[in-house]
Amino acid sequence: MRTKKELLLLVICIILCKISSAQFNKDDFNFHYQTTFVPQYNFKAKKPLSYATANTFGTTTDQATTITATGYLGWRWGKNTGIYFNPEVAGGKGLNKALGIAGFCNGESFRVGNPEPAFYIARAYISHYFPLKKEREDLDDAQNQVKGSKPLKYIRLVAGKFSMADFFDFNSYSHDARTHFLNWALMSNGAWDYPANTRGYTIGAMIEYKNTPKNVSYRLAWSLPPNTANGPNYDYHIKNAMCYTGEVERKFKLFKKDITIRGLAFINRSLAGIYNESAGILYKPGQPTGPLRKLTNDAYHIKYGYAINMEIDFNNWNGMFMRAGYNNGKTETWAFTEIDASVSLGYVALGKKWNRKNDHCGIAILANGISPDHRNYLKNGGYGFMLGDGNLNYAPEMISELYYCISLFNNQLSISPDYQIIINPGYNKDNHGPIQVIGARVHVEF
Repeated sequence: MRTKKELLLLVICIILCKISSAQFNKDDFNFHYQTTFVPQYNFKAKKPLSYATANTFGTTTDQATTITATGYLGWRWGKNTGIYFNPEVAGGKGLNKALGIAGFCNGESFRVGNPEPAFYIARAYISHYFPLKKEREDLDDAQNQVKGSKPLKYIRLVAGKFSMADFFDFNSYSHDARTHFLNWALMSNGAWDYPANTRGYTIGAMIEYKNTPKNVSYRLAWSLPPNTANGPNYDYHIKNAMCYTGEVERKFKLFKKDITIRGLAFINRSLAGIYNESAGILYKPGQPTGPLRKLTNDAYHIKYGYAINMEIDFNNWNGMFMRAGYNNGKTETWAFTEIDASVSLGYVALGKKWNRKNDHCGIAILANGISPDHRNYLKNGGYGFMLGDGNLNYAPEMISELYYCISLFNNQLSISPDYQIIINPGYNKDNHGPIQVIGARVHVEF
């Protein structure tokens, strides 16, 4: 069923493209490609847990690799409409099958639902600008962007299959695990349980108002959640299952520095369970019952939260970023990762300072936390789609990451050594660590 609906989206996109004009202009079409290969290795915790489940991270040393390959096809239909289609292949696995750390160490691993390479449609959507002023600005040729122009002031409508991270919670220094930091909670705000299937994509619509001269933008999206926690299929009962995401973006100068602030809020309605409602039917610690969705998925519940995202450009070669987020923590994590509160801070420098104009490096720290209800659930032996040691001695999960991106062949190939330290993985002080993860990222794009 899922494949049929994705193919239907593709057919609609092709039909719209074909009927847009009788003559096809090659300048109205573009194609880009990327492959990202991420091998990682973790050292065993110095004092592994005396109790553990399959979710527990660091009980042994481990090595794992992920690989993704994506094609980006774009058509421009007139000067205000674009149609985009992204086939993708993903395979491999994350360390410990991507279990045991809320801020997981490889952002590419969430696209890998199965170790065997699998083909799927990542994106298939249409984007249309409604100009509010005649003045326009140039658009460069890029992934999911055909060279042309767009209005300086506009309303834009996007509909189809896409990733919420394509349009929300953007940050110039920390947003894409294929080029920036690898950690999940650094590529997007960890407390934002953004609607997505296992691969990271959703179906929905987004409307955006942007006034470039005034440096202000507003966005609002409606999108589908999965029908199971972190599952591959969507919940099409749109009368009950729907996610709403809104964001305000403002750019300004302070002390001669360029600053961008984004404020985000979300409300998700899905079959996610309620942590406290399951407490009475859990087994004793050490005997987890299974994901919460198997206990209380007979009704729709609401999860809500908000986040802030800031970036500061110090000059033309370095800057910093900050994110902070919170969600209500009473409703089960359903799509992204098991974080109810998160704070991150990082610094990035560009290689033009040392005559390597396309290189960049960064260092970041982050702290993740969960609500009292979520803690009690894990302490009493429950577990979610990522966490659950059978018991819990709670402490915030602390992570730091350092990377250096070496760019080659005019940015078509990059190699990024990466180092991460995780303290209290899965919020468990008994598994204090620190656990060290070393790895590299090889990224090709054209």
